Amino acid sequence: MSYKSDLINEGKRIIYENLASNYSIFDNLGKIGVYGDISFRVNSNYILTPSSIKKTKGNQTYKHEGINSPDVTEFKKRNLRTISLPVKLIYDFVDIQTVLKKLERMVENGEIYPLIIGGEPLSENSFLLTSVDEEVTSTDAYGTTIVSSLTLNFEEYIDTVIRGSFISPKFLKQNDTYTSDNKIIREVNKNILKEVNKRLW
Repeated sequence: MSYKSDLINEGKRIIYENLASNYSIFDNLGKIGVYGDISFRVNSNYILTPSSIKKTKGNQTYKHEGINSPDVTEFKKRNLRTISLPVKLIYDFVDIQTVLKKLERMVENGEIYPLIIGGEPLSENSFLLTSVDEEVTSTDAYGTTIVSSLTLNFEEYIDTVIRGSFISPKFLKQNDTYTSDNKIIREVNKNILKEVNKRLW
């Protein structure tokens, strides 16, 4: 093996160890999570991983003004959860263009999937990839992207609501009020979760 190859392999090892040491959610194979056909993982030859995970949960309230008294707060509803994942794509560890094309397809077609990190869904509902921010930080002499920094922004996706409560599939089926689209979405997500369990564990 050449000296140059030794240096490259050593560089890969250092990057892998530095990343892995920052994540307690790795299993012994470096598997992290999945969203649709995007698999987040780290090993000595492949790196596609968020550098951090930002979760936002909140609520909305009503304010009722009182006379000569403080306002009275009334809970209205919870907000949809949002998730942001900063991801760095490095040419030597992942096919950058393949990943970008998958993300482009997902965000522009409005695809929804469970978002699973560390073997656990981040919500009982699926997530919509609302935007992908990309910054190319390094290219070679031919303009090929060597390093690209992404931010993946997700929003919780709830397809059916009635009177402030979520309609369960059982309720919908009994009353025959759901659409064929909702049937398909639920069936697809059920199959995805089965497949995810096979791929992750």
